[in-house]
Amino acid sequence: MLDSDNLDYEYGDLDSDNLDYEYGDEFDIQYTHKVAQYFTVGAKAALYSADKNATALARAGALPNNDVTILWAWVQFDY
Repeated sequence: MLDSDNLDYEYGDLDSDNLDYEYGDEFDIQYTHKVAQYFTVGAKAALYSADKNATALARAGALPNNDVTILWAWVQFDY
């Protein structure tokens, strides 16, 4: 990677403070690149995997598969 590149990532195990209830896991990754003096481009992804335990399925109701993947891309003007 060049000095103008940046890669960040984060992992989260999502649990409640009460009764040690497990919600799922999330992994986030972000990449940015400085294109010119005033422009930066970036891309980001967030991947959430919901736990499939009995409590999670009961709380989800009619939507038992709550896994979510979200992608972003952007161009930023820096002044």
